[in-house]
Amino acid sequence: MTVAWVCVKCGKAAGVMRECDDEALRFNPWGDDDSDYRVLSNRMVCTRYSHECAICFDSIPPGVTARAQREVCDRRAKTFYFCPNCCHAMRRTCRARTEDDELAVERRRYVAGRILAERRVKS
Repeated sequence: MTVAWVCVKCGKAAGVMRECDDEALRFNPWGDDDSDYRVLSNRMVCTRYSHECAICFDSIPPGVTARAQREVCDRRAKTFYFCPNCCHAMRRTCRARTEDDELAVERRRYVAGRILAERRVKS
């Protein structure tokens, strides 16, 4: 499946999405969450500004291709961005040939949790 993705900076079609990007977009980043949210859009974008990854909390610099998922919950909309490394982990988890692949995203969440805990201790 090939789908054109849109550059956030200029609003024009920036290229053709690769098959592996489609795998990252199919991955549910929230797992079996039972909250009542609705996905408005889910696409690969070229970031215009820096953002924080919703999984690992790393900074996503401007000009990087990242996943952007816009959701609405309780009548409030929010866009979640996912860095290229987490998108790669999503692809590995979707393909899941080994146990290591199945846990790729969970490992990124675990490391992010440890980093956040260390930041809290220092402040």
